[in-house]
Amino acid sequence: TRNLLPFSPSCKIPNAVTITTTYKYTTALDFNGSGDYVTLNSSINLTGNKTVSDWVNPNSFGDVYIGGVQGIDYYTYMTSSLLYIKDSTGFDYFNITGRISTGSWYHICITGDGTNATLYINGDFISTINDKNPTIDAIGAYSNGAFSADAKMSNVQIFNTALPATGSNSVETLYNNGSPLNSMSGFTSLNGWWKLDTGGSTITDSVGSKN
Repeated sequence: TRNLLPFSPSCKIPNAVTITTTYKYTTALDFNGSGDYVTLNSSINLTGNKTVSDWVNPNSFGDVYIGGVQGIDYYTYMTSSLLYIKDSTGFDYFNITGRISTGSWYHICITGDGTNATLYINGDFISTINDKNPTIDAIGAYSNGAFSADAKMSNVQIFNTALPATGSNSVETLYNNGSPLNSMSGFTSLNGWWKLDTGGSTITDSVGSKN
């Protein structure tokens, strides 16, 4: 795959991805599990404080949703019972047994501080594990397209702070009772926001940054 020029406020879609209209989600990208993914123009190092938030509707499991170099970096690899995070030092996982099934939308949010990572699903605390600090290059797969997601995805967001569980500008705010936010004006730590609501060969980073 080939990236766009550095510092362009968009990212490359190597393969055709279907736009899907779904209630409450306005539009989403439908990744088919056969090489559909979005490549970021510039890598994002998820070191130290961070929050990674996205809305997913899986058709199957065993896929990378937020990835980097194959076998080394991801901040969401999900099976039907476990959600993994990984960097060059190894991996750890959250037990999500009974929390996620195919054919339904879920808000998945991981907050980390470089030492501990906490998972929330639909605003609910799941557990805390050892954090990882990967470098992220892609949405919907590893950066080479391997382990591509068979799922709909919407509103992928990366923050450079670990958001609190509740209160103003929190995980609870992002979940918004099951409706993705259409304005992020209160979140000053937002580093990237891919609504996944456009077709064509590029996806715009709505923050207007380099990704």
